[in-house]
Amino acid sequence: VVKLTSTGALDTSFSSDGFVQLGNVTIGANASGGDYIRAMNVDSSGNIFLAGHTQGSLGEANAGSQDAFVVKLTSTGALDTSFSSDGIVQLGNVTMGANASGNEDVTAMSVDSSGSVFLAGYTTGSLGEANAGDNDAFVVKLTSTGALDTSFSSDGFVQLGNVTIGANASGGDYIRAMNVDSSGNIFLAGHTQGSLGEANAGSQDAFVVKLTSTGALDTSFSSDGIVQLGNVTIGANASVNDYVKAMNVDSSGNIFMGGYTSGSLGDLNSGSNDAFIAILSPQGNFD
Repeated sequence: VVKLTSTGALDTSFSSDGFVQLGNVTIGANASGGDYIRAMNVDSSGNIFLAGHTQGSLGEANAGSQDAFVVKLTSTGALDTSFSSDGIVQLGNVTMGANASGNEDVTAMSVDSSGSVFLAGYTTGSLGEANAGDNDAFVVKLTSTGALDTSFSSDGFVQLGNVTIGANASGGDYIRAMNVDSSGNIFLAGHTQGSLGEANAGSQDAFVVKLTSTGALDTSFSSDGIVQLGNVTIGANASVNDYVKAMNVDSSGNIFMGGYTSGSLGDLNSGSNDAFIAILSPQGNFD
């Protein structure tokens, strides 16, 4: 991570030279595998949160492939030892065991006003429940000290897998955006090859999931907590690839999703990938 001043110069108050690299000095041989950052958050105190996946053992022994991880740095660029004792939480062999032996990737992160950390992404493992057959969407909640928050789905994990969704999640499901509102409700958006909320339209369907603050699917949202832009809602116009890449939720609970499509969601496709935005009401209906 690099910090620049408002004029674009390297900020030497941050780790003396403006750079923090989780390399041979800071981590040592445990960083010899590939480490990839996919999401970042900076809180009101200037603390920096970095999340992604690693093939190494940054925070604990790797579970066998790609492990999800999050790092907390202080505003001056040091590892924050008040967070999991060393500034790093890795969902690896110690925390998860064999259930994390597949590939996990964190693609979205949020930090709330109390310092709780939410990580969302996808896994071929069984972090929160049995995998449905491909990449399952998941979200993890950590306390401000880096522990799994057991008030969230009893173990800190929600996986949209074989138990929660069943065979309808057997296609690949990928989270690309997350939002946590002031009540702690969690919104996850991305694309799926499965039929999470309705029959798939034929390829990659855009979708959004709403979870309550305790990690349950919110049945006040589209009756089952999931809206999929699939064969029922859109029909043949969604039969190709539709990807959500960004999401926002306003103070009234309206959901704004942006991405791109090779279909004709809102009007006739121009011939390749078209940008699109979809707006849903708080109940999950098109607005």
